[in-house]
Amino acid sequence: MKKVFDQISIRPTFMKFNGGLLFRKKSNNKYEFKTKVSKNHLRDIHINKTARLFEFCLLSPLLLANKSAVKIQNEARKFGLNLGLIFQATDDLIDYSESSPEKDSSLCNMRRFMSEAEIREYCISLANKCTDNSKLFGSKDNSLNKLIYSLASRTS
Repeated sequence: MKKVFDQISIRPTFMKFNGGLLFRKKSNNKYEFKTKVSKNHLRDIHINKTARLFEFCLLSPLLLANKSAVKIQNEARKFGLNLGLIFQATDDLIDYSESSPEKDSSLCNMRRFMSEAEIREYCISLANKCTDNSKLFGSKDNSLNKLIYSLASRTS
């Protein structure tokens, strides 16, 4: 069990990396990156900041219920990670639309690297990857299936 928990736990060193070394406070509620962030680095931040938390939320009930079938756990992991990535991508779209008109180039946001249409396509692709051929999440009647597709198209 400890091995599984270690695999899904949020890495404390990431918060240190995320909380002070890369960011500089601009004003009360605004932060900017001290360095340029690449698209791959931003994806790593999204995985470690948001997607791992969603993965944990999907996987932990299975572990607590002692559902140790690897295939079920892998589906839950994949769904949780993709749900977290979709959440972060759509959150970036909302943040970008609400940010200043000049769209600060230091903004840590997917819109720096992709158009809104590309982000929407990316979100649908992530949703498809974890629902297609899934016994747990494939049914269109499944509430988590409905959730992931509605999240992929959210605008607020």
